[in-house]
Amino acid sequence: MSVCVAQELEWLSDERSRAFELSIIISLKAVTAVHDFYAGSPPWRPAGFPSYAGAVLARSSGVQAPQWVPRVAAAQRETFE
Repeated sequence: MSVCVAQELEWLSDERSRAFELSIIISLKAVTAVHDFYAGSPPWRPAGFPSYAGAVLARSSGVQAPQWVPRVAAAQRETFE
């Protein structure tokens, strides 16, 4: 393999690696934004979640299925289910 081809392959590899890293960072920021929003001002209701999650989905192609999953204490589980 010539030096020129090896350098081009290394450059392409670096570019793809940076693009992948950026897409992960963007997705993590979107998920963190949802967490921070809901952690900031409880109590939240499941009915409001789809509109907020939909906005996150529109901005981040890496986020695919945000879900409302409430934390339920063991003592309340039977009532909740």
